[in-house]
Amino acid sequence: MKKRVFAAMALCVVVGFTGCTKKPVVTVPEPVKEVVQQVVKQPDPVVETPKVVEPVRDLEAEIRKNLQTIRFEYDSYQLTAQSKEFLSIAAKFLKVEGNINVTIEGNCDERGSTDYNMALGEKRAEAVRDYLTRAGVAASRIETISYGKENLLNVGCADDACHEANRRAEYKAKY
Repeated sequence: MKKRVFAAMALCVVVGFTGCTKKPVVTVPEPVKEVVQQVVKQPDPVVETPKVVEPVRDLEAEIRKNLQTIRFEYDSYQLTAQSKEFLSIAAKFLKVEGNINVTIEGNCDERGSTDYNMALGEKRAEAVRDYLTRAGVAASRIETISYGKENLLNVGCADDACHEANRRAEYKAKY
């Protein structure tokens, strides 16, 4: 038994002297330490994909803005200078918006017979259609209808200023 105790003690002495050797000390130069500390302190940047937000399109508002009512002089279906400006805007809009078709409604004031005003309303609607087709809008996208004096905005007018609102061509858009 003494032999075993002696052998165990001898083993402890040998392991004690050889097993506890010091590990080599690595020295890091100061500039490297600073860079390492900065990198460790800063988190990885998070790269977010930018979100593309599409604006909500108000097609009804665009139609109202670009398809203005066309006004006419008394007993006439000739386009005025202002009407031509409005029609140029309408033509550009309709060429861009190829999915929109329109019905052009010709209207008159209450003076004159029903038959006369139906014919005049049709000529007004056709004048607008012809302008748009000459400007490049496909005729197949445009319908015309006359309401004559059946679709009045102002009723019982006593002066021309009152009648003026009734002499018009309006658009009804379909898309």
